[in-house]
Amino acid sequence: MVKSVPLATTAFGRAVGSLKIFIESGKGPWSRVAAHAEEAVGRSYRGAVSLEEIFVHQQTAERIVRHTIVNEGTILHETFRATAKFGLK
Repeated sequence: MVKSVPLATTAFGRAVGSLKIFIESGKGPWSRVAAHAEEAVGRSYRGAVSLEEIFVHQQTAERIVRHTIVNEGTILHETFRATAKFGLK
């Protein structure tokens, strides 16, 4: 079952909502094209992994970067942005 995503008021917000549905269900027009992982540096995230993934929409070519901090399979932090922090292309 796919969780409902709150309605966004901006185009970027709607794209993020669409991407979140894809990530949860594996269905939709998004493809992951790059990923970068390293040890998280924040004091509160000690022992966790920082993961940056770039997704591209197959119909519009829109790119969204998902940044997550994960520790033992639990997502501690998740954010979406338009540009990559680690220089992924």
